[in-house]
Amino acid sequence: MFARGENWRILGILKSIFDEHKGYSSVILIKLLRDVQRRYDKEYIDRFNKLKEIVTIHNREKPYLEIRKLLEEFIEDWDDIQIILDAHYVGNLSKNIILITGDYNHIVPNKKLICTHTSLVDVKGLGDYRAKSII
Repeated sequence: MFARGENWRILGILKSIFDEHKGYSSVILIKLLRDVQRRYDKEYIDRFNKLKEIVTIHNREKPYLEIRKLLEEFIEDWDDIQIILDAHYVGNLSKNIILITGDYNHIVPNKKLICTHTSLVDVKGLGDYRAKSII
């Protein structure tokens, strides 16, 4: 089963319901399961709403054609260009934006060109943030 393979928290909740209500009629169990579903859904909605309070999703409408054409000269991946343009858009809204990426093929090697032609102040790879071991 998918949920079991993913070790979802709901499995423990369901198991406890069945363990605590052994011998109950199927009508009562279905009623209990519906209640669990309602509470689980409410918790999901509450968490999602909390996330929406602290995370802002931007909606870039500007194509930045000049920057896109320039990026296309040295970055072949269209999705990478879109990510850079999105970061540039956010950089125009807020200052001192650093793009942190795991793309060591197209983005990190071109960070100087990217920063020169966008509002980004720096481009860093995810590996720059690995914990350093103490020896």
